[in-house]
Amino acid sequence: MTSEIANTFVWEIGNFQKWIKQVSQGECINSQKFWLPQRSFETKNQSFNHPTLWELSLYPNGIISKGMSLRVHAIQTKYEKEKGITTRRKQFILGIGEYDISQLLPKRKAVIRQCEKSGNFTFNGSKTVSSCLYDNFFSLDYIFPRNEKTKVVNLFVQVTVLEEKSIPVDKIRFDNKYEDFFEDDTFSDIEFELDCGSYLGKLLDLESFDDFEHTFKLADMMMLNNLNKLVINEWLKIVDNENWHKFILLGWKYNNNLLKNTGLEYAADHWKQVKKGEGMLQLLATNNVEGIEELFYITNKRLEISKVGIFSERRKSQKPSMTKNSKYKEYIEREYRTCDYIEFNDNQTPIINEFSYCTEKTIVDLEDIE
Repeated sequence: MTSEIANTFVWEIGNFQKWIKQVSQGECINSQKFWLPQRSFETKNQSFNHPTLWELSLYPNGIISKGMSLRVHAIQTKYEKEKGITTRRKQFILGIGEYDISQLLPKRKAVIRQCEKSGNFTFNGSKTVSSCLYDNFFSLDYIFPRNEKTKVVNLFVQVTVLEEKSIPVDKIRFDNKYEDFFEDDTFSDIEFELDCGSYLGKLLDLESFDDFEHTFKLADMMMLNNLNKLVINEWLKIVDNENWHKFILLGWKYNNNLLKNTGLEYAADHWKQVKKGEGMLQLLATNNVEGIEELFYITNKRLEISKVGIFSERRKSQKPSMTKNSKYKEYIEREYRTCDYIEFNDNQTPIINEFSYCTEKTIVDLEDIE
C-alpha cells in the first residue's frame, strides 16, 4: 500500500500576482511532469503499482468563468503502451493554498480549499496525452478579497491520487463468523482488529481551540501524522490576539515547529497589540528562557527590518561659502529605534521594558548660485 505522501504532488507558484497580470484569460502556465506514486519511494510499489505520469496546467484568469481553472493531463507511460492500457480512471483530492517565505522561519503552507474529483483519461493510438478540465476550480476572491491584485501571494497547487479499492464497497460480504467469540470468556483478552473504512482527507469543523487541541493531542498520541498536519493547517487560518500564545505553548510542549512558528510570526507582526496582553503573561510565566529569547529576537529583528521611527531635521547653514558663487546646505538626519527587553523586579516578576536609541548623520549638499 502506498502512502498519502507518495501519492501527492505539490506545485509551488511564487509571486502569483504577477501571473494574474501577465497571463490572459484562456492562457495557462504548466507544472513540470511528475510521477505518482513518486519513484523515490519503496521499490515494492514499482512492481505492483506502476507509477503514472502527469502534468498540471493552471489558468490564472480561467477559461470560461472568472475563477481559476485547472487541467490535469495524464501522459501515457511506456509500461501502459507495452501492456495496451488505453484508459486511466482516477479519484483525486485537489487542493490549493498559500505558503509563506520568511528569512527567519521555515517555509509554512496553509491549504485554503480542497475537493475530491474524478477523472477518466483515454489514450488512442498516437494520442498519448489525455486531459480533464476543472473549470471553476478556485475563486480569486479567496486570495484577493477586495480585488487587490498587487499584494504578494505565493500559491501552491496540490494533487493527491487516491488508491483504487480492489473490492467495491457494495460487494463486500459481511458475516458473523466472529460473533460467538465476543460472548466467550475464554477470549476476553483477545483483541480484534476491524476494518472501519478509509479516511479521504476531509476534516469536520473544529469549533474552538479546545477542540483543536484535543484532536491534535489524540492524533499525536496515536502517531497519525497526516491527520495532525491536516488539523494544524486548518487552524493556521484563525490565529488571532486571543489564541496566538496557545500555538506557541502547544509547539513548545510537543516540539512542533509549525505551531510554534505560527504564534511567533503573529506576535512579531502584531507586537504592539500583544506584548502587554494576557497571552504574553502566560508565556513569561513558563520561565522558558530559550523560547522567550527567540520570541524577542524575531520581534526586534522584524522591527529593525521595518525601520520604524525615522525622522529628519533640516536646516540651512550660515557658514561661509566655499567659493564666491556657491553655498552649501547642511542637513541632519536622525534615526530613532526602539527595541524591547525583559528585566525582573524585586519579586522576580518579569517586566517588559523598552530601550530607545538614536543614530545621527550630517548630510552636506553644495549648491551653485550663478
